[in-house]
Amino acid sequence: MPDMRITRIALTDCMPIRRAVLWPGRTAEECLVPGDADALHYGAFADGVLAGCGSFFPVDGRTVRLRKCAVLPECQGQGIGSALLRRAFADLRPLGFTGITLDARLTAVAFYRRFGLAPRGAPFVKSGLRYVVMEGTLPEGIDRAG
Repeated sequence: MPDMRITRIALTDCMPIRRAVLWPGRTAEECLVPGDADALHYGAFADGVLAGCGSFFPVDGRTVRLRKCAVLPECQGQGIGSALLRRAFADLRPLGFTGITLDARLTAVAFYRRFGLAPRGAPFVKSGLRYVVMEGTLPEGIDRAG
């Protein structure tokens, strides 16, 4: 496992990861999503290099929506995504957030289930990929290490 550090980062720091993993070939401006300016962006640094990011958008005073969560392909399978979520969840709880929602690629459903999230409704297609809405309660008592 690499030496990891998870911290809040600027939106601009997320763009290279979003472009590389989620939207290859798009410009940074094309990788922006509505609400980015108000979201909480987290970065996962592995051995000092930004390897993953995730953006949390307040839905209301109690729920956040995770969008654009990605880990560089060469860094996947090393616990980076899990560490990023644990840290963000631990930070979001004291801010009053208790619920989380996200659109999960069907290939990532098992990953999010490990955090207690469950699919809601039928799968759907977005940009040629199959997704399902997942929802749950932000886990309590998660260690903020990272």
